[in-house]
Amino acid sequence: MLEFEEQRLLLLESEPALKELRAALDVDALATELKELEEKSADPNFWEDLSASQSVLQRIRQVKDKILSYTELESLFGDTLALIEIAEETGDASVLDEVTESVAQVKDRTASLKLSTLLTGEYDVKSAILTFHAGAGGTEAQDWVQMLYRMYTRWAERHRHKYKVLDYLPGEEAQGLSVRFMGIDDTGTGTYLLTMYCSVAVLTDDAAAVLEDVETGHFYDYD
Repeated sequence: MLEFEEQRLLLLESEPALKELRAALDVDALATELKELEEKSADPNFWEDLSASQSVLQRIRQVKDKILSYTELESLFGDTLALIEIAEETGDASVLDEVTESVAQVKDRTASLKLSTLLTGEYDVKSAILTFHAGAGGTEAQDWVQMLYRMYTRWAERHRHKYKVLDYLPGEEAQGLSVRFMGIDDTGTGTYLLTMYCSVAVLTDDAAAVLEDVETGHFYDYD
């Protein structure tokens, strides 16, 4: 069936990226490292140095997560390809929706895992604290906050990240930080009024690094 052939071609587009991921992650080396770390954690004297033992356990979790993420993706790719081949042989169109969804999952999870291989900085393994602030614009600014909150939480859910709300302050009409200023429009059409609707601050949860690692984003409406 033409539909299955299209899905097969779409799926095979992810195959080179999967091979690159395996090489980038060095899955075989990770498996060797995991075995060594687990042997170390089984040592009778393992808990004598609490700080070192906690570091080992944290690394074990990280390595396990990396291996599992890749092996699950590899299995999904193989299972989906096998399902397509069976459906083509039998002419079973009832699994087309399942195949289409699986192909999309392979693409999404491949992109997500590829991104995670780039996150090798000192604080990339830590949790992050996101703070949303409504700016000028009254209820519209608050709507922006709600929209961005939903966007980030849904992204976390899709990528299987856990999150929790630390605190929440309901807004009221015209409340919030008001930041309004004039800017110069370089298109030559004059000036424009710039209204800050929402700001987002991203902090690591490591207290020692909070003041050093701050990323902010601002979302504007142009009148």
